[in-house]
Amino acid sequence: MKKKYIVELTSEERSELEAMVKKGKAAAYKIKHAHVLLNADQGPEGPGWKDAEIAKTFHCHVTTSGKRSPPSGRTRSGGCYRTG
Repeated sequence: MKKKYIVELTSEERSELEAMVKKGKAAAYKIKHAHVLLNADQGPEGPGWKDAEIAKTFHCHVTTSGKRSPPSGRTRSGGCYRTG
């Protein structure tokens, strides 16, 4: 399956997601999505996990880990998301 998005987080975006996960005050699905994005990060600070690894670790379907949509206000060609 071809990746829909390649995630490359900036340090600021990564810090924001890590803070959300650490606080644990957001909705469960938002925290799970934050975990997925943090582990899918292909940037220099990210582990760059494959979709199958993410799906197994976070108990979601492989298509869920491969189809994380961009945050609001983002386009696929800008920010941390680019078409693959």
